[in-house]
Amino acid sequence: MKKFLTDIRTVAALLMASATFVACSSDDNIIEEQPVQPTGQVYTLTVNASKGGDATTRALALDGEDGKTLNATWATYEDVYVKKGDDGWATSGSLKPQSDGATAVLKGSFSVPNGLSTGDVLTLQFPRSGERDYSGQVGTLADIAEKYDYATASVTVAQRDLSSEIKTTGPATFENLQAIVKFTLRDKANNDTLRASQLTVSDGTHTYYVTPDFATDELYVALPDISSQTVTLTANVGSRIYTYERADVTFVNGKYYAITVKMTDSTQQLPLTVEALTAGTVTVDIASTSFAGMYYSKNGDTKALIEKSTDLDVNAGDKVQFYGKGTSTQIFSLNTNVSIRGTAQTKVYGNIMSLINETGYTTEKNLPSDSNFGHLFEENTGLTEAPALPAETLATDCYRGMFENCIYLTTAPELAAKTLVTNCYYAMFSGCGYLNYVKCLATSGINENESTTDWLKGVYTRGGVRNRPKCHIIMDRE
Repeated sequence: MKKFLTDIRTVAALLMASATFVACSSDDNIIEEQPVQPTGQVYTLTVNASKGGDATTRALALDGEDGKTLNATWATYEDVYVKKGDDGWATSGSLKPQSDGATAVLKGSFSVPNGLSTGDVLTLQFPRSGERDYSGQVGTLADIAEKYDYATASVTVAQRDLSSEIKTTGPATFENLQAIVKFTLRDKANNDTLRASQLTVSDGTHTYYVTPDFATDELYVALPDISSQTVTLTANVGSRIYTYERADVTFVNGKYYAITVKMTDSTQQLPLTVEALTAGTVTVDIASTSFAGMYYSKNGDTKALIEKSTDLDVNAGDKVQFYGKGTSTQIFSLNTNVSIRGTAQTKVYGNIMSLINETGYTTEKNLPSDSNFGHLFEENTGLTEAPALPAETLATDCYRGMFENCIYLTTAPELAAKTLVTNCYYAMFSGCGYLNYVKCLATSGINENESTTDWLKGVYTRGGVRNRPKCHIIMDRE
């Protein structure tokens, strides 16, 4: 009993001492003594890492023996980023491979929100943290390796020592988040090589634009998992558009595919289309009160009537298509004075005859006598590619000054007409200083009735540079 009372007194004394300590301590002091990890603490992690799948890391190369196997290895210069659960990516720091090769040790220091505890799951990802972004590809393995070859792994914190050195329950095995596809482009009609200035890949839900530094027939594209989807390819080849479509296509993450695609020339099937390469405006400028109007459709939406000068806001990748007002209505008469300009950098393709006949333009080959596309793109300094001009029968003044001072236009549309008429090509490409290729199929009317007066004025020089290669001009004189 005495021992029991003594014990009670001892416990009471301890409780009183504890109460006194609490009463005399500030809230800040209590918090400082709690075993809570402060936000922003720096941790160090060392973990063995291996690749998974056929192509996981940023150092990518085709096997020299068969040219079909895509080998992937770690590279010491790359960064692997760390994320804790749903708390977000590390606020600073990353991991780096300590050696090159198929396997490597990842090591580095980083800070995560709210600190780390045993059992926390860490996500590791390269080459960039945050959301995956497949925009801006240029079609090379080196570009994919540097920017688009996303892969992730998960590790669990097993323990953390006093120096904040993290140990995990196992190694990091990375899984790729996209397939890599090599597209080789060929013309279905004759198997000729197609050198594309842009390739668009669409699976019906997402669209990916690949723009090489130079036109090429081989493009490597990183594509996130596609399962049993209809895939549509669109290639810009000079002023022509080639398409390919296939149903039930599957690209598995982590796999490499090499595909030769035989594409169909669909240029004549598309209406006059202005595609934005940068954000800005596409402007239809109307100087004539006699303008009868035309329709436009943005990204396949319902057609809307243009009755006066109009600014259309566009983002990169937006497509604006133009049609005549009513089937077979001739709206571009001699004094129409309509132009398409704007602040956005654009390329223009498709069949300009959609302005003459909105439904039958695919087979329309003749310009009515009062039709005139004169000055339609004049001063459009954002224009880099022009539409096809399929008319074989021309009209007076029909293309007069059509591309005058489109200074960044590099390739002219093929000129299909065999017989030239009064003023038809007058100053057509005047001032197009970067123009490097023109194909004209005319055999009569050349240099007559001012049909070709100043049509190539100034195309040999730009900005005083006179040593650039001369424009390659092909004249058909059968």
